[in-house]
Amino acid sequence: MSEDKNSLLRNWIICHQKIEKIKEELKPIKQQQKEISIKLKPLMKGTSAINTNVGEISLKTKTVKKPYSEKEITRLIYEFYKNNENEAKKICEYIIQNRIEEDKDQIIFKD
Repeated sequence: MSEDKNSLLRNWIICHQKIEKIKEELKPIKQQQKEISIKLKPLMKGTSAINTNVGEISLKTKTVKKPYSEKEITRLIYEFYKNNENEAKKICEYIIQNRIEEDKDQIIFKD
């Protein structure tokens, strides 16, 4: 079992190191793409897809809702219960205290 564990650990570290190296190589490329995208977005507005020899480029706009903060939840509930501050306060406390928590496991490596 110990040999198997050592082999798994060694292989995990090798994979981790390869991934970190590739991430470092990707950083400047992603930054360059981000800068180009900022300049390209205004040019793409009002344009349908642009065909290139390697594929199609299009601008997709998606409306998403922001997550609620404790401050925002409190504000909305107080606004809804204008005449009953005690009820609003109880509901705010209940929501904040009963948020779902979950554990996420992650193997990390420190060099």
